[in-house]
Amino acid sequence: MRIWKTVVVAAVGGAWSLFVHGGAPAYADMMAACKSEISAQCNGVRKGRGRIAACLYAHPNKLSAPCAAEVEKVSNSRTTKAVIPAGVQKLSGSQYEGDLVKACGNDARKLCPGVSGNQRNLACLYSRSNQISGSCKKTADRVLKLLR
Repeated sequence: MRIWKTVVVAAVGGAWSLFVHGGAPAYADMMAACKSEISAQCNGVRKGRGRIAACLYAHPNKLSAPCAAEVEKVSNSRTTKAVIPAGVQKLSGSQYEGDLVKACGNDARKLCPGVSGNQRNLACLYSRSNQISGSCKKTADRVLKLLR
């Protein structure tokens, strides 16, 4: 659930960082433990704002046990919980969730083949946010404004 919420915020360029701020121990531990997974699964993903963590989250079946454990630690950090705006927390199960899935579905199929589930697809889209369509970004912006 956290990833879905975080991805929506990221898609509209919110001024916050996903998971943890760069340089924090949990993030550094994840980067070290997931070096081969980052190379294999996240090639072309820009570093910063939690994009690598989101990419790794999107591919749970392709993570080693040590990597998966570090991704879990990062996703459960207090920082992750603190950066999710209140309006976004209302998204899951709302009438707007389907709008966002519909607007971003083609992007998910193109950019995230083999990724299953709304949360993981949206995490993948966030990790590749520089490649998502204008309609996906526009819908995310509209949905967030309605949920405020």
